[in-house]
Amino acid sequence: MTAPPERGAPLAELLQALAPPLEYLAADDFRRLDQTRLPLDALASRVARARAASPPAAAAPLAELDDLLATLRREPSGAHEPALRRAHALLPALREAAGAPAAWTEYRPAAGPVEPALAALGQSVEAVRAVGPKRGTDLARFGLGTVEDLLYHLPFRYEDRRALRPLAALQVGEEVTAVGEVTRAREGRVGRRGRRILEVVLRDPGGVLLLVWFHQIPYFSRRLSPGQRLVVHGKVEPPLGAAAPRMIHPEIETLGPDEPVAARVLPVYEKPTEMHVGAMRRIVHAAVEEFADRAPSALPAEVAARQRLVDLPRALRHVHCPAPEADLEALGGSRSLAHRSLI
Repeated sequence: MTAPPERGAPLAELLQALAPPLEYLAADDFRRLDQTRLPLDALASRVARARAASPPAAAAPLAELDDLLATLRREPSGAHEPALRRAHALLPALREAAGAPAAWTEYRPAAGPVEPALAALGQSVEAVRAVGPKRGTDLARFGLGTVEDLLYHLPFRYEDRRALRPLAALQVGEEVTAVGEVTRAREGRVGRRGRRILEVVLRDPGGVLLLVWFHQIPYFSRRLSPGQRLVVHGKVEPPLGAAAPRMIHPEIETLGPDEPVAARVLPVYEKPTEMHVGAMRRIVHAAVEEFADRAPSALPAEVAARQRLVDLPRALRHVHCPAPEADLEALGGSRSLAHRSLI
């Protein structure tokens, strides 16, 4: 549920499709060209849309990218490396253009009486579809008793999942995002008390990673079987009686056989102890999706224009659902336009 910029949305969509495969290739110095196929026709169409609707700062890099894609479509695959390297080098300029100040749009103050909106935001968290009675109780004990509490429960940090790390390049102690295919999933028991464990072997063309779960084993056993493609995110742990590094309780996303990996910046929230970080994220995102548009914006329009602030619905969406090209440093330091508009 990523919230794209109000202007330059085609550029954001282009970056979301283009950046992951280029970052994947660059991480291994473009040695995997024979294993990676880019959807060149689809990318060319996205470039055309971006050139028609993006800020002036994007004009030059988009024109060059258009030429590079024409080269890639014309040349045999064995001659693609120089053009792909140059396309990868254009990503910072495209990301900077996508986040340029020109993307600021007019502040939209609340229209009509605000009482119905305030009543909706004052409802119990159980008004959010993702929250049942048990989770509602847990959240209320944690201090998040109303819909409004969820909307203003801001992330304390953000994870950069825009670059994928080849499994062979994983370093112990790093927090990384990687993609691979499940080749084995096995339940077992460890320790004197026979604690249940699920071990899943994840492979890509150059390496192996062992995924380990001690909880929710039936759930993950049903989801993970040989042949399943996964995006995983977590801290890399040293091998333990095995040759491969490990991830303990990683966050995972299942992929279809040919489904591309979405480049994302994901928020991380304070949460009740027993709640998984992914569950907390889904709950907040559901609250934003269902109720953010009801948040009343009360600043005078001239003040908002002078300070270059956005209205509350858009600020909430951008804080909780950053665009792929978002400035991670500004987000993490609560200095983004959306943060300034909320604070």
